[in-house]
Amino acid sequence: MGRNLTETPRQETPRQETPRQETGDKRQKAKGKRQKVKGSFVLPTPYTPHPTPHTPHPTPHTLHPTPHTPHPTPHTPHPTPNPQDLIAIS
Repeated sequence: MGRNLTETPRQETPRQETPRQETGDKRQKAKGKRQKVKGSFVLPTPYTPHPTPHTPHPTPHTLHPTPHTPHPTPHTPHPTPNPQDLIAIS
């Protein structure tokens, strides 16, 4: 359709080889870091899990046994007493 079906061949570029001496020196340095002991092999310490694994809570966190219900009657402030009523009572 709109694609170009002809492929252009890839040209491989020749790799430049480095002198063997430089590569050999690097390998020797890496080898020198690792010391091999003949006749014994020590395994790394195996992973030990946490001694006390987390146990889930007996009741799920999302369900509360008694859901909160609002107070049935909200507090209404007491009306301020009328001074005339106080005189009439006494």
